[in-house]
Amino acid sequence: MEILTAILVFITGIYAYLTYQMSKISERSVQIMNEQTEAMSRPYIVIQPIVRPHSPCLYLKIYNSGKTPALNVRLELDKDFYQFDEPNRNLKNTSAFTSTFDSFAPSQELFFALGQGWIIFGESKNSLPQK
Repeated sequence: MEILTAILVFITGIYAYLTYQMSKISERSVQIMNEQTEAMSRPYIVIQPIVRPHSPCLYLKIYNSGKTPALNVRLELDKDFYQFDEPNRNLKNTSAFTSTFDSFAPSQELFFALGQGWIIFGESKNSLPQK
């Protein structure tokens, strides 16, 4: 009888250990699911250069590809950029790059015409560096 009790205690110990391990795995699964849900529902601000077909102009597109609005968004340029190489059209000084957006909605887009490719990459007094 004592041997059966010892076997029962041993089996109960194994059962308790396996139940504890399953509990830890379940907690980790819930944590991963919460992280995935957060990643799917957060805002994503994308900044993308665009070349439209049959157009010599280059554009800058900024948009929110996420599922929720981005709050308190501030866009900044670290260097001056003159649209169409005109000194009075410094993109860095436009309101989009000097003020804060309270909210940037999902799928909201901003487009900025930058100029013709041959000016931006070549003939401009303020051309981009070649790498």
